[in-house]
Amino acid sequence: MLIVRTDKELERALEAKEKNFILEGPQAAQIVKKFQEAERKKRSARGWGIGVGILCLVAAPFTGGGSLLGLGATAGAVALSEGVILAIIGAVVSISVAAINAVKEYKIKKLEQDRILFSKK
Repeated sequence: MLIVRTDKELERALEAKEKNFILEGPQAAQIVKKFQEAERKKRSARGWGIGVGILCLVAAPFTGGGSLLGLGATAGAVALSEGVILAIIGAVVSISVAAINAVKEYKIKKLEQDRILFSKK
């Protein structure tokens, strides 16, 4: 399996559409850390979202259904979106826009604190 350690190697692997490869080193550790921070925020947002969702449902009869619009806003805050994943990777490593867009074609899995597996979807 291909192992990449630098920004240039990562960029080449993404642009060459390698089937599977591992990113290891300080960039991988930073990406893992940022993913974990985003997951913590997602869990917090999910808790708040559920509470707000319940309040929207309870208030619906009194607001003529207007409070149900809040349900759509809370649903968008629950998932860690693809855009967030791309932004995290783009902020940590210096690679081309084409390479960052190629990340969409991969499943990303943390193997260790400083190792990430990229596998083609």
